[in-house]
Amino acid sequence: MSVGLLPELENIMDEMFAEGAFQPSFRIFMSASPVPGFPISLLQRSIKMATEPPRGIKPNFLRMYSNMPKNFTKCEKDTEFRKACYGLVWFHAMLLERRKFKTLGFNTPYAFNDSDY
Repeated sequence: MSVGLLPELENIMDEMFAEGAFQPSFRIFMSASPVPGFPISLLQRSIKMATEPPRGIKPNFLRMYSNMPKNFTKCEKDTEFRKACYGLVWFHAMLLERRKFKTLGFNTPYAFNDSDY
C-alpha cells in the first residue's frame, strides 16, 4: 500500500466506524515499515506486531542451531566438526551482540547478519 493512499484509507475507516457499518470480525492486515506520514489514528486503532531478532547469546545460539540443515552435521570426524561448528556459531553470536556497540572496537563498519554465518 502506498503512503499516499493512507489518508484515504483513514477516511474510509472513520466513516465505517462512525456509521457502525462494519462487521465485528472486520480486519485489515497491513505490513509497513516506519514512515513519517503514517496516520496516527490508524496506529491507535490497530494491533501492532513486530518481529525482532532474539537478544542475547543463548537465543542467538538456539536460532543458529535450529536453522542448520539436518544433514549438515553428518561428517566422518564428528567431534572435530561439532567443535568447529560450535566455534562458528559462538563467533557469529558474539558479532551479533557487538552490534549494539556500533563500530567501537572495529576498524571498518559492517552490518553482520545471518547470511554472514
